[in-house]
Amino acid sequence: TVHAYLRSAAPPYDCVDSATTFNNTAGNALSIFYNAPGGNYYLAINHRNSIETWSIVTGVLQPGSGITYDFTNSVSQAYGNNLKLKGSKYFIYGGDVNQDGYIDLSDIIPIHNNSSIFAAGYLQTDVTGDNFTDISDLLLAFNNALNNVHLIRP
Repeated sequence: TVHAYLRSAAPPYDCVDSATTFNNTAGNALSIFYNAPGGNYYLAINHRNSIETWSIVTGVLQPGSGITYDFTNSVSQAYGNNLKLKGSKYFIYGGDVNQDGYIDLSDIIPIHNNSSIFAAGYLQTDVTGDNFTDISDLLLAFNNALNNVHLIRP
């Protein structure tokens, strides 16, 4: 599940509309915004345990439609180049379990606690998305914390 937010192109970048959608197996999602008036907006994307990521440029929205935007083809698609290269595609950083905009010790502790009891299911601490909280989730969050991964926005 991915949450998409239309943010005003001018400070204070108010949230004008939002949509919730599901990625398909190719990683694509269609979010239609029904409440925003036409105009230019930043697109901010968030997932249950990822860093909120903003588009580098504003897109034009027609009322009752969506904005086409691809974060996966270049690091420069995200504001502040806030994407991680894996293979030939760029991805949003995972590990912000508490959704405070930083991947740090406050995210690592609940991941560690759940991995120590072999927690399974659709959990906030399952950063890799394999339905298990284990050492792979802990390592991913730990490495992102070491690299000072955090929310970057205008």
